[in-house]
Amino acid sequence: MTLFRRVGKVAKPHGLTGEIKLHIGSGDLSWAKKLKTCLLSKKDPLEIDSSDLQGAQLYEVEKIRGHDDDPIVKLKNINDRNASDLLQKMFFYIPMELLTSKPGEALFLRELENFAVWDFSNQQKIGQITGFASNGPQDILVVDSADAGEVLVPLIQEFINKIEFDKKIIWMTLPPGLLDINRQ
Repeated sequence: MTLFRRVGKVAKPHGLTGEIKLHIGSGDLSWAKKLKTCLLSKKDPLEIDSSDLQGAQLYEVEKIRGHDDDPIVKLKNINDRNASDLLQKMFFYIPMELLTSKPGEALFLRELENFAVWDFSNQQKIGQITGFASNGPQDILVVDSADAGEVLVPLIQEFINKIEFDKKIIWMTLPPGLLDINRQ
């Protein structure tokens, strides 16, 4: 049993040999070098268990080459433009183990899901991480705050004091007024 996580979508066919161009929601493609299998699905749950594919199709990955957040992938047994055209707009899933960092490596955003964000300066809870976004240069935490509603908090090293994985807390020192101006 393998758990797969949605990381993007098939944007369009690429060329005549069956390659597909993906649109990935994050600029981090560190998992691509290790990718051997993927799932494609017309449905878009966040995660799919390999024991219950829910109509998803498992593919072997022959080759992947990066173009920032739009890599090009060659799947085994997809050998022409007609076959790759049928995959357009399908959701793209990779094994979850490729999205788990090792000590000393950069974190994957999914590892911070449901963490609480606390203000290091005044030792108060800001809110719960409910999602992620990006403004290009940096990732953004979508935080549900009881006081301020939904706020956007840039996930940059200078704001992070520490992360307590065992308690699911990220301690941050935010610039004054950031929560007020970043309300969704």
